[in-house]
Amino acid sequence: MTSNWTFGEGESSPYDSDEPRDVARQRTQTEITYGFTPSVDDSSSEEEPDDQENRIKQLLKYQEIDMLQDKQHRHFYGTSANQRDRDYTPQLHTEDHPALRSNHRLHQTLFWPQCFHDRCKEHMGEKHDYQFYPRRHNDEPIREIYSTSAMIGWTMVLFEDNLAVFRPSPQFPMRRQHDNDMKWDECQQDECQVHYQEKARAWRVMKNGPRPPQVKIRENSLTKARREGKQITYPGHSEQSKN
Repeated sequence: MTSNWTFGEGESSPYDSDEPRDVARQRTQTEITYGFTPSVDDSSSEEEPDDQENRIKQLLKYQEIDMLQDKQHRHFYGTSANQRDRDYTPQLHTEDHPALRSNHRLHQTLFWPQCFHDRCKEHMGEKHDYQFYPRRHNDEPIREIYSTSAMIGWTMVLFEDNLAVFRPSPQFPMRRQHDNDMKWDECQQDECQVHYQEKARAWRVMKNGPRPPQVKIRENSLTKARREGKQITYPGHSEQSKN
């Protein structure tokens, strides 16, 4: 069964094709927002089973992440929340990467669309938010995994035919996160949340000038004594207390 998700686009779409309306609108919005069209082939329903299986296998194949490139995407296999089997138990193999096991110390480093444990506390929030539950595609060993540190800010942009497409979010560009030599004034992406404070500060200074000198508030003797850890004697009390 095909599941198509849309992400807040309007009722009309300039996308002109023979695709179903919701799929066409979804593709248009994805291309407008992220500048690319995910490579999910809508002809999969017409393919022979073996061809479709090979196509999905190729899309799910592990690829190294380019830490400085935004125009890239990865596919993950799974099911929507309303179609999932709530009694599902993942079948893991001895050849699988150890991070796939929910009780392994490396599991917390796993990018969540590869976590097959529906009740995993580490990744439950993302699964609920996206209404997407990862599943194993076949019985072949999974020896390579994607880490959260490499895919900070990656977001789902399309879910179709049990394939979820993820790519870097415009709010968290790859180079801005992983290039330590990049200066904030080199960032030309308005949506970037990594450098927004520096940009806002520069805009304020340009508009209003630097902030006036800060007025130093004079603290009273009691506050000063407390800050310095001195003993304080209160009137009417024979005992001294240290606050």
